[in-house]
Amino acid sequence: MTGKNKFIVIEGIDGSGKSLQARFLVQKLREEKIKTRFIKFPQYEKNYWGGMAAKYLRGEFGKSVSSDAYLPSMFYALDRWESAKKISSWLKNGYIVVCDRYADSNKIHQLAKLNEKQEKLKIEKWLDLLEYDILKIPRPDIVVYLDMPIKFAFKFSGGRNRKYIGRKKDIHEADIEHLRNARKVGLDLCKKYKHFIPLRQKTPWSCHGDGDEGGCPEGMKTTATGDEERKKLFRYPAVLPQGGFIKINSVENGRLFTPEEIHKKIWSFLKI
Repeated sequence: MTGKNKFIVIEGIDGSGKSLQARFLVQKLREEKIKTRFIKFPQYEKNYWGGMAAKYLRGEFGKSVSSDAYLPSMFYALDRWESAKKISSWLKNGYIVVCDRYADSNKIHQLAKLNEKQEKLKIEKWLDLLEYDILKIPRPDIVVYLDMPIKFAFKFSGGRNRKYIGRKKDIHEADIEHLRNARKVGLDLCKKYKHFIPLRQKTPWSCHGDGDEGGCPEGMKTTATGDEERKKLFRYPAVLPQGGFIKINSVENGRLFTPEEIHKKIWSFLKI
């Protein structure tokens, strides 16, 4: 486990297996004798604003709110704000913190409601401003994004007996078009904020290839030291609004990986 990966977030659309993989990761860290804390959002029963998020997901505020991208974002952001001091204290005291859903879930689900690219960018920037600069919640060090195809995610979402809604699907889980759009947003975030493996102090981040196979997001600059070939290979980020994303595929060549196989993929990356 690298010293930099202290605050680890597990993200993905509904039905992607976030909670299971978070539990696997916490168990593995504790087996390795690593001080670990776990938290899951929304905090439906523990936080006031988590309770408001539960009402929203049950559809209690009506279509005018469920179709809006701004107001529901506030429920989730304030829920995290209520728990921010606890997370900061854990990190300060040397714990690895594993979080099931965090600020990027706001982007994944609220941007999925929009069609215009400029409007999506506007709200994405607003969410970063709201959560990290105004509410000052801790920034994650790395986001593990579980990519699950829609046909599997829709099948796996809901069905469990959850206090906030019982065994029914909530308004996001029940809308397959919303899930499809949310997955597109999640994959876009993976490309935009791809995680870069620390190499050495003067060139702390690596970029592997271009396009979908790698490359650096906008705002990345080549290093000023080293030979020309090294300048092409190594770059460093100007400012990234949150921890980088690592995308974990749940299906390859039509085969759905078992939860244990997915956990091994996650662990093989985090323990570098």
